[in-house]
Amino acid sequence: MIYKYLEYRNFIREFVEKKKRFGDKITYESLANSLRIQKSYLSKVLSGKARLSSDQAYLLAKFLKLDNEELEYFNLLIELDSTSLEVRKKEISKKIETIQHKKNRPKEHLNSDKIFNDPDTSKYYFDPLHQLIHVALTIKEFQKEPEKLLKSLNISKERLNHVLTNLEKMQVISIYNKKVDVLIDNVHLDEDSYIYWPWKNQLGDISKRRLQYESKSEDISFSATFSCDKNTFLTIRENFFKMLEEAQISVSRSESKKMYQLNFDLFNWL
Repeated sequence: MIYKYLEYRNFIREFVEKKKRFGDKITYESLANSLRIQKSYLSKVLSGKARLSSDQAYLLAKFLKLDNEELEYFNLLIELDSTSLEVRKKEISKKIETIQHKKNRPKEHLNSDKIFNDPDTSKYYFDPLHQLIHVALTIKEFQKEPEKLLKSLNISKERLNHVLTNLEKMQVISIYNKKVDVLIDNVHLDEDSYIYWPWKNQLGDISKRRLQYESKSEDISFSATFSCDKNTFLTIRENFFKMLEEAQISVSRSESKKMYQLNFDLFNWL
């Protein structure tokens, strides 16, 4: 993904090396030919001794098959590298940060079936038990006998029935002869939602209580405070997104037998 880069030379180098690792017949010579420049000049560009022109950047983007949004971002990197005006650097950097914030978000790396309308969103997320019961119902054992969740989640029968009724009204599940069918099994709450933080805080509190008072040998709990440069931070974030995409693929291929929780925060203190 191009949006993790703040320097276009790093993007070019890593793009070519990644393609080579996957067996693509791409070389720096073919790259130079696509830009209509000598390979020696491309070497100077990549070593920081020369710069790409806007036309060369356009040809490179076509060669790399960047879409329009990626091309816009790539051109900003070119502009950032070429300008000597500090005020313009700040303006371009701000644009880059805005695009990065938009593109480097979990929802850009996840496939989801549904984003609820406001009334349903409030019901579903203001009480995290809706989400826990919803996911638990993807497990056959609980589809056949939802009341087994009373002990597993330590809740009352009234509370369970209330949540099941709400989920059915939202058309997330259907209930027939006391058996449950899950109609939607993959939802995601946008972090721009007005209820994102109330939901996240509530779910975080439930998760911490579970870890603290009902710890199991397979549990992992980890926290770290560290210092590094911006590029390292972006690399860590990109690696997380890769893991998130791979995890979703693995989960989609797996049979639902147990319910797990994954919480992750990565942010700048200063």
